[in-house]
Amino acid sequence: MAGENLEIHGACAVSNATGTPAYTFNSGIFTGTIVDNGVGDYQLALNANDGFLAAECSCILTNRTVPHAPRQCHHALVHTSPTSKQVLSTEEAAAGAASIAADLDFDLVVVKRKFV
Repeated sequence: MAGENLEIHGACAVSNATGTPAYTFNSGIFTGTIVDNGVGDYQLALNANDGFLAAECSCILTNRTVPHAPRQCHHALVHTSPTSKQVLSTEEAAAGAASIAADLDFDLVVVKRKFV
């Protein structure tokens, strides 16, 4: 019987401690350079053989930065192309205030559909 499974295709951890985003962990599916498009706006590139369409996967972003309590941090991922993914990060400016772009550390896990 044909079916569908999900499998972890790859993962990375990104830190911005030095003011320049860099991988603190990369399972190998992402190229070496992260493009910094501005505050809270990163472009991650995948190797040509590791690209995927939005319909083929799910990407899970989690926060590595501890926000200033009780503020909240948020991440969003945009599938700009099969080999390019954009991560947008925001943090509340102050408790209850509107969110602003912020350079935040994050983990990213890529889960792909696998047909069996």
